[in-house]
Amino acid sequence: MKLDHPLIPLGGRLMITYIFATSGIGKVFSWSGDVQYMSTRHLPLIPVLLAIAMVIELAGSICLITDL
Repeated sequence: MKLDHPLIPLGGRLMITYIFATSGIGKVFSWSGDVQYMSTRHLPLIPVLLAIAMVIELAGSICLITDL
């Protein structure tokens, strides 16, 4: 079985991207719920940390799709 067709790595990257993209989009739409959850863990700078996590997940998803 030859796995060197260009669509096979793209399919794998899209499957990995699904995990990160849904998590990042979930952070966008449930911002207040995530802030409340993080505050129960007594984390400092909650909005900053949440924004960083969201940017990393969404930018990482774009990088996986575009193969950067």
